[in-house]
Amino acid sequence: MPDQLAVKKLTASDLTFFEWHFRNRNAGNQKAINLNADVFIDQLFPSLPALAEQSGGRFGLEIFLYGPGIGVGEQNLQRKIVKFGTYKNWRLNGEFIPDPIGEENRYRILSPGDLAIIEFSGEARPESARVVFIAQGIPDDVELLRRLEVGTQSMIALSRDSLQNVVTECRCSAEHPVRVLLAREELREAAQSGELLLSATAARGPVRTITREELQQARRSAEVIGEEGEALVNGWLERELLAGRIQAFSWFAQSNAAAPYDFSVTVSEGVEEHIDVKTTSGAFIRAFYLSSGELLHSAQSDLAYRIYRVAGIRSDRPHVAISDPINSLSRDLVALLARFPRGIQPDGLVIEPSALTFGEQIMISDTPEEE
Repeated sequence: MPDQLAVKKLTASDLTFFEWHFRNRNAGNQKAINLNADVFIDQLFPSLPALAEQSGGRFGLEIFLYGPGIGVGEQNLQRKIVKFGTYKNWRLNGEFIPDPIGEENRYRILSPGDLAIIEFSGEARPESARVVFIAQGIPDDVELLRRLEVGTQSMIALSRDSLQNVVTECRCSAEHPVRVLLAREELREAAQSGELLLSATAARGPVRTITREELQQARRSAEVIGEEGEALVNGWLERELLAGRIQAFSWFAQSNAAAPYDFSVTVSEGVEEHIDVKTTSGAFIRAFYLSSGELLHSAQSDLAYRIYRVAGIRSDRPHVAISDPINSLSRDLVALLARFPRGIQPDGLVIEPSALTFGEQIMISDTPEEE
C-alpha cells in the first residue's frame, strides 16, 4: 500500500470541529475539517468520487486522535467523510470532537496555523485514519511545525520517508505522538522477526491501537519480504555456481515450505552446508526469528548450518552476510531449553545478529553488474 499521509494546516473554520472551539470562538458553523480535493482525491484516493455516487457521498470512518502534546491518550471515535453536492472539497465530519474525560482542556490549545498530520488507511476508500495534532503552543512541537510548514497551501501529501527524516532531524522523543505514524514500518519489521518482537513493538512508544487489518498486513508483508530474500539469494547462488565458487546448490524451501532450512549448498567437493535465509527490509542489525524446528535441526545436523542475513531488501543496494556455523550454539540453546518444565516448549527465539559471527557484507542484487 502506498503512503497515504497528508499534512493539513488547520484554519479557524477547521477548529470548529472541536466542541470547545465551536462554543467559545466565533469562527462560523462549519463543524468539520476540510480535506482539499487536490490532495485527498487527486493524490490519495482518485477512485473515491465514483464510489461516492453509490454511497450518497458519505463514508463511515474510524479515527484515532493523538496529541497535541506528549502524555495525552489515544482518542478513538467514529466519524465520517462527506462531500456536499457541488462543494469542491471533502470534509472530515460528524459529531463534535469533545475533550476526553480527564483531559477537559486537551484541544483548547489548538489555534489557526497548527497542523494535523493524517494517515489514511484503506485501498479504494479511507476506512480509518490516525490524526496527530501539532500545536505551536507546545514547546516540543515548534521545530516540527517549522519543518512541516506547508507554505501557501493548506494541505499537502507527505511521504513516510519524509516524515521519518523530519522526526529524526527534530530529535523527537520516543514518547512524541508523531511516532505513531511511523509505527507501521516498525510493525512490519517486527513481524519479520517473530511474535516476540511484534509484541514488544506494539507496547513501545506512545499508546497506539494496532488494528487487526494492520497486524494482518504486517504479517503478509513479512512473508513476502522473506520470499523476496530467498529469491535474491537463489539468483546470487546461481551466479556463484557459474563462477565456480560453489559446486552445487538446491533451493529446498521452494518445494517444502516446512523445511528447517532454505538452501543446501555444496561449497567444495562433497562438503555440503545447510543455509537459512533471514531477510529484512531494514538494517542488518535488526533481530531475526529462529524457529524451534530450525534450532533443533541445526543442533542435530552433522552439516554446517549457516545464517545468510539479507538486509536492505527493498533498497537499491541489498546485501548479504554469511554467519559462521551456528551448530554449537544451537546445541547449547537446546540444552538450556530442555530445562524448561515439562509441557512448556517455546516455539522459537529472537536473535540479534551481534550474538553471531558474520563475514563481511556482500552486495547482492538481481543482476551481477550491480554487485
